[in-house]
Amino acid sequence: MFQPNQLIVKEFGWIIPLFNISYNQFNYIITGISVKNSGKYGGSIGPDISGQKNTFNYCYRSIETLSNNKLLQLKCNDCINDPLYASYNVNFYNNGKLANQGYVSTGPFSDRTPAGNNR
Repeated sequence: MFQPNQLIVKEFGWIIPLFNISYNQFNYIITGISVKNSGKYGGSIGPDISGQKNTFNYCYRSIETLSNNKLLQLKCNDCINDPLYASYNVNFYNNGKLANQGYVSTGPFSDRTPAGNNR
């Protein structure tokens, strides 16, 4: 589900659309989600407010980010792939600037920590 939000930039009074891509299932496709130049306002690819995640099943690339995405957050996405599957490349591909996604955790709730993407 693509959910645009709105942010009011007080200096100029502009309304800038942000986005949240959540609660989707992508099956056997080349690229699940591709983002190019989300710019200085960024967005989110991850769970909605109720915790519903994006799931990528056997995609060539689950998420690709291109150019300037310095505030884009990728959180708590499930990528189910088999490296032996002929059409698989990588789960996350970045070519450009991407926000710091946090740290990798191996604890029992690691899928809920910053950068808590599975697989």
